[in-house]
Amino acid sequence: MKSSLSRFTLLLIVLPIWTAAQSACAHSLTLLIQDAGSKRPLKDAFVTISDGRNLSRSSLTSKEGRAEFRLLCNGQYHYTILHAGCQPVMGSLQLKGDTILIVGLQHSVIELPEVSITEKKIAPGSASQKHLSAAQIERLQFKPLADVVTSIPGVSVLRTGGQIAKPIIRGMNAQRIAVLNHGMPQAGQQWGNDHAPEVSTLVYDSIAVIRGIAAVELPAGQMGGAMLADKKASFIDQHLHGRLQSGIFTNGRGAWGHLKLEKGNTNAGGIRADVAYKTAGDLHTPDYYLRNTGVHEFSYGLLWRKNISSRIDNIFNYNYYRTTLGILRGAHIGNVSDLQEALSRPIPFFTEDQFSSRIDLPRQEVTHHTINNLTNVFISPQSSLRIRVGFQHNDRKEFDFRRSGENDRPALSLIQNDFYTEISYRSDLQKTGVQFRVTDNTNNPETGILPLIPDFLSYRVAIFHSGIKRILNQEYTYGLRYELIRLQAFPIERSVPLVVREEFRTFQTYTVNLATNIFRDARKAITYEGQLTLRAPDVNELYSFGLHQGVAGIEEGNRTLRNEFGIQQHVNTLYHKGSLTIQADAYAYLFRNFINLEPTGELRSTIRGAFPIFKYNQHDLALLTGLDVNAEIGPFEPFTLEAKGSFLYAQNLSTSQPLAWMPANRAQTSLIIAFPELNKIKNIDWRITGLFVARQRRVLPEQDFMPPPAGYTLLNSSISFTLPAQKSLFRFSIGVENLLNQKYRDYLNRWKYFADEMGRNLVFSVAWNF
Repeated sequence: MKSSLSRFTLLLIVLPIWTAAQSACAHSLTLLIQDAGSKRPLKDAFVTISDGRNLSRSSLTSKEGRAEFRLLCNGQYHYTILHAGCQPVMGSLQLKGDTILIVGLQHSVIELPEVSITEKKIAPGSASQKHLSAAQIERLQFKPLADVVTSIPGVSVLRTGGQIAKPIIRGMNAQRIAVLNHGMPQAGQQWGNDHAPEVSTLVYDSIAVIRGIAAVELPAGQMGGAMLADKKASFIDQHLHGRLQSGIFTNGRGAWGHLKLEKGNTNAGGIRADVAYKTAGDLHTPDYYLRNTGVHEFSYGLLWRKNISSRIDNIFNYNYYRTTLGILRGAHIGNVSDLQEALSRPIPFFTEDQFSSRIDLPRQEVTHHTINNLTNVFISPQSSLRIRVGFQHNDRKEFDFRRSGENDRPALSLIQNDFYTEISYRSDLQKTGVQFRVTDNTNNPETGILPLIPDFLSYRVAIFHSGIKRILNQEYTYGLRYELIRLQAFPIERSVPLVVREEFRTFQTYTVNLATNIFRDARKAITYEGQLTLRAPDVNELYSFGLHQGVAGIEEGNRTLRNEFGIQQHVNTLYHKGSLTIQADAYAYLFRNFINLEPTGELRSTIRGAFPIFKYNQHDLALLTGLDVNAEIGPFEPFTLEAKGSFLYAQNLSTSQPLAWMPANRAQTSLIIAFPELNKIKNIDWRITGLFVARQRRVLPEQDFMPPPAGYTLLNSSISFTLPAQKSLFRFSIGVENLLNQKYRDYLNRWKYFADEMGRNLVFSVAWNF
């Protein structure tokens, strides 16, 4: 009897415990994965959950974007979401019962603000900012930053060979475009057209372009817009996560790689580390090698984020970048008669029949350090105080052939230090701030050659304010900026004997802009943007004098340049219905005192060889007007059609002549085929793209050293797919550029005088998210 009673008593004790345990481990977690822009469900997203100990489960989302996990216990779970064309999303949650979690991934190629559901107010004119999708970045991130953004209508590239590229937005480049590296203006751009942004595209997760009116917190004079490159990380998950990507390409026999690691900690904050490299040898046209056109690039970075308190968030970022670039040997000619012959030769001088990975003379070596700290102090849920402090150290050396035999001694050696501070107050409806920037540029006198850019010291102080106002039931976004620039330069007079002068210059600039939604509903929108800008001439426009080695040309500044005044107007239209999206942006820029670097038609012989001469000219009145079009339609699964076009008319109204060095009209069409899954292979994406670039016919014979090259058509293709693993995902991509091995020259390439463009290029890459 006692034995039976004891067993019954034990059952009464154990049964509630067992029942409670079963109840605690009977929960379900459902994740609904959707496109953050269109809210459409994303099929075949790879979802992994883990409790950080023994449990780890994975699932692919259904066509409704659903991934469901059952029989889960109470506790904390970490989740990772991977999908083709999207950046990985990681997070954690505390499970206490049946839970449904909705997660939006940044997936759309075209931003559709009119169908986005968001708690924040969408400002008029926000469509001017175009974000590249993760898939676009992934396909092109081994290329220079400017090449990556050319998929956006209105963006072209001013190129120096195959490795140096600067962006052109609607006919404007260099000083009229800001490059923001993790929120801080990139220094070094005023050195000239052969000085591309000193950044590695491999390490950036987010790349965007502002066309139209630029935000007033950007540096003064950014009439063409801005490029924004940013790194992101999730610091919620305390496990180690990362991404390893590598690839090879045949033209140049190059390779690249990128490793990203990130880990969060409740007390220490979150940390992310990046290491990337790229290397290549001589590039190849359809007919010959381009001697001495290789590149060696290496970069690393550290990003640390810490929530100091519930109201203070701090982000520290450090980046190191180093590159060695070969300069086409056939672009450096000994005398004027040989240079005249080089301008008409089908094959450049010094061309060799065999590939070489060696980077010889002439070459460039650039090292760039960036330190950037951002502190956000949250005053309320709707307002914050932002404090940003940054420093950049840029060391550039150029090496050339020397008759004295001292070829290891640089012909140009520049060191530039740039200090930047910004303090701003931000709320949902307005931003107000002040900026201070100091730039110290010093030449190394041991080169023994007169510097291209003189020593200078500049101070910039700016105040800005922007906000949203409602007047008579119409909402307007406005911006105001004032900047005071103090420049101290030490130009060298080319006299006998040489004389170093000290010049002080003071410039005042301003920006006033306004944007409003003329019409907006669920399917269509029409936005108007206008801006007045006064831009000061930059150092190279005023003082440059000498050989620009990368472009194989002599550039001469103009000390008489005055402030440049621009009036910008834009009308942006967007229509969306079903699978059809059409966006058309019309614009007109009217300039007074327009500054432009133009060929003089003169060839000059120097001790370093013979080179064409380019000079900065100023035109009383100039007009740039055009249209950018972007359309996408999915007539039926699995096909999608994309069409893009950019059309520009640039005229010097003072002389009734076209403006030199402006992009030619272009159009691009793509067929995208998204295959269904094939066994374990998921997200198969096949793209076939045709690019047509017209001949630039708006150039007079006296405006260049040779007639503009003919227009051309290129055919590109790529296929990518994913292979899910137990706790990770592999993404493979195979592509071919210039599939037909087309022989052509591009009007905006400074080497067009000497050589053809690159021929066929096969590209293979693999990425592992873990």
